[in-house]
Amino acid sequence: MHYNRVMKKVVLLLLIGILFYTRLVGLNWGLPYPMHPDERNMAVAVQQFSCPPLSLLIANPQLLSHCLNPHFFAYGQLPLYFAYGGIQLYHFVMGIPIQTTFIEATLALRIISALSSIMLVLVLLKIIFLIVPKKKPTDFGFLVIAFIFFIFQPYAIQLSHFGTTESLLMLLYSLIIYYSLKLLTTNHQSLITVFFLALFSGLALGTKSSSLLFLGVPAVALIIKMIGGSHGRDPDSAHLAEKRGALAGRRMTDRIYHFLQIVFLFFFITLAVFCISSPQSLLNWDSFLSSMNYESTIGLGATIPFYTRQFVGTIPLLFQFEKILPYVLGWPTLIVSILGFFFLPSYMRTRIWRSILRIYAGDALFEHSNYPRASSSTSKGTKYGATQSAKLFDVLRFALLISLLPPSFFFAKWTRFISPSFPLFSLFALLFIISLNSRLRGNDKLKRFTLFVIGFACIIPGIAYLSIYTSPDIRFTASDWIYENIPAHSKILSETANVIDLPIPSPTSQLLTSNYQINSFNFYDLDSSYDLQMGLSEALKRAEYIIVPSRRIFKNHAATEYPQIASYYADLFSG
Repeated sequence: MHYNRVMKKVVLLLLIGILFYTRLVGLNWGLPYPMHPDERNMAVAVQQFSCPPLSLLIANPQLLSHCLNPHFFAYGQLPLYFAYGGIQLYHFVMGIPIQTTFIEATLALRIISALSSIMLVLVLLKIIFLIVPKKKPTDFGFLVIAFIFFIFQPYAIQLSHFGTTESLLMLLYSLIIYYSLKLLTTNHQSLITVFFLALFSGLALGTKSSSLLFLGVPAVALIIKMIGGSHGRDPDSAHLAEKRGALAGRRMTDRIYHFLQIVFLFFFITLAVFCISSPQSLLNWDSFLSSMNYESTIGLGATIPFYTRQFVGTIPLLFQFEKILPYVLGWPTLIVSILGFFFLPSYMRTRIWRSILRIYAGDALFEHSNYPRASSSTSKGTKYGATQSAKLFDVLRFALLISLLPPSFFFAKWTRFISPSFPLFSLFALLFIISLNSRLRGNDKLKRFTLFVIGFACIIPGIAYLSIYTSPDIRFTASDWIYENIPAHSKILSETANVIDLPIPSPTSQLLTSNYQINSFNFYDLDSSYDLQMGLSEALKRAEYIIVPSRRIFKNHAATEYPQIASYYADLFSG
């Protein structure tokens, strides 16, 4: 027995070590260059933080709008303040008197993403333990499988390596979902649960204003709690069945009054935390609104800059399920998660079908039908547990839909817009695997083998994705090849508007810059400018080498709308 406990601890420590490794390995990937535009903007904002002396702030409170002003409002200030505070603490402990560097700011932001991704795994495990009957999560084998499954999710590995808001938002949204579910599964300390719900909701708003969508989940949980009373039970299963008339009316009135109090408390704490975590959004309200208006015009397609042309003519949802989700989840996890979304128990689906049967078949015929319903169990405890689990699955469904559907219908369909939904896909996949395990009949060895194959298939994409960060940035590899194979002073035709132009010396490269004559040509406006068309003809005559640094141009410009661009790349790739 003692040996088993020791072995379990060793296995858990090993899994925790693997988790930290997958999130922290190669955290300096791409540095010292600003490869990610959003990460670069956030790092620059951290670099330029400053604050007038306290005496001046007291004498002139208007200077508060200049204290730790990021001059960048596409995101909230919470992750920027975390990064800045961590850097200042590091400088103080190490006795470093210099200003914050770009590399320090970037690494600080990436550490926040990595730690958020690590904590996300623990929160997802707690959600699983909350939903699945307790006798199953206590099985050590189940814990190991769930742990490994969440460790090797491609999106978690990728987003932990960038100093942007996605990992932090996924963590905060998962915490909001966890406490929303907890609100429905317990009748004790609900005020504490509401406090944590409001705390994490406010922090999410302080990270990104679009997190306003997240508030839909606690709102639904509070409404269910108010309607169902204790443990979110059905109104026709407990309190309304006791006494009617004035007493029943008073109880419902009291419940509504209590609900309004809780809602007021929730929104008050949420607003207070938002103001504390992102104060410059209020102190520089005009700049904040201006940034939000600009981001809205880009997101909704009112303005179409060159970097959003890949979204022209795309179909909402089809684009996400074709171009994003198979890669951030892997095809196996995506398929299993869709099966879980539709086939795991649903309280609402059961109620709807029961109502349809009552309408079309009649009460008498319905009572003699074999259609499954929440009250079919003879055990009161089993009945409540099954009904409760079905309700929790429905809350998860709502949480996934509210984080996936609205952003999917934006014109700009960047991956980051739907990133909060990724952990929910993982949850549905694992929950479906658990459900499948309980439903499979027959040979135990065959059952275990089947589940092993499904589970292993789901983690292969994550294992493969990890290789990206255990290898040098591909731009360094390409640049090294250029330096080794293209003679110095060569004339190179390249493309403009990249985050950084190739070639670039890698941090470990011993090769010196070869003084290439690089023409960063504006292919984006080729069809609308006769001068550029003439200029391209001359550039091709002079060029000795051509660099195509990305897919952004040749993959995202249809021949019907951009015939000159399409013709150039068709000729180029045809030789």
